[in-house]
Amino acid sequence: MDSPAHSADVVSWSGSQDRAITVAVPVSGSDIKGDSPCLAQPQSLDGEYGAASMAALRPITRSASSCAVPSDVVITAAVIPGKKSPVLVTKEMVERMAPGSVIVDLAAERGGNCELTKPDEVIVAHDVTIIGEYNLAGTVPYHASQMFARNITSFLLHLVKEGKLQLSLQDEITRETLVTRDGEIVNARVREFFSMPALQAAPAGGGA
Repeated sequence: MDSPAHSADVVSWSGSQDRAITVAVPVSGSDIKGDSPCLAQPQSLDGEYGAASMAALRPITRSASSCAVPSDVVITAAVIPGKKSPVLVTKEMVERMAPGSVIVDLAAERGGNCELTKPDEVIVAHDVTIIGEYNLAGTVPYHASQMFARNITSFLLHLVKEGKLQLSLQDEITRETLVTRDGEIVNARVREFFSMPALQAAPAGGGA
C-alpha cells in the first residue's frame, strides 16, 4: 500500500528573484517588491530607504505572518546596505509555527530577519530550528564559486565594451557600484556611512 507523500511548504523572502530548485515540495517565493500577495516590501531597501520606509515594514510584518506561520521552511534574505536588517519574522510568528519547522536567516550577519536569530549560531526556539550562520554560501564552495564567477563575468562584460572600459555615471549599475573616482569617494552609500556630505548631482548630459 502506497503511503501519501509528505508535502512541506517553503517560503523564501529575498532582495532578488528566487528560483525554486526541482524538489518534491510546494514552494512560494516573494521578491518583496510591493505587489506580492504574500509580502509587500517597499520599492527599495537601499538608497533613500529612510524612516518612512521603515514605518512601512510594520504592515509588511503583519502580512508576512500569513506566509511564515503555515510554512515548514522559511528562508529570508532581506538586507539593507549599511543598516540593520528588517525584522520580518517575529517571536510570535515563530511560536505559532509547527514543531520541527526551520528558518534559514541569510541576513543574520546584519542582525537577521527573524527576531530570535542568534548571529552565527544554530538554535532551537519553540521547537523551531533557526539557522543564523554567517556565509552559508561558503559551505557549498563549488556552487558558490560558480555563481560568483558568473556575476563577476557579467559585471565585467557590462563595463567593457569593444575592449575598452566604459564608466558612464548615467548607467545605474556603474553608478551604484563605483566607489571612488579621480581621488574622491563618489558612492552615495559609502559617503553616508562615513558621514560625508552628499555630492552635487552631475550636470545633465554629463557622465562617462
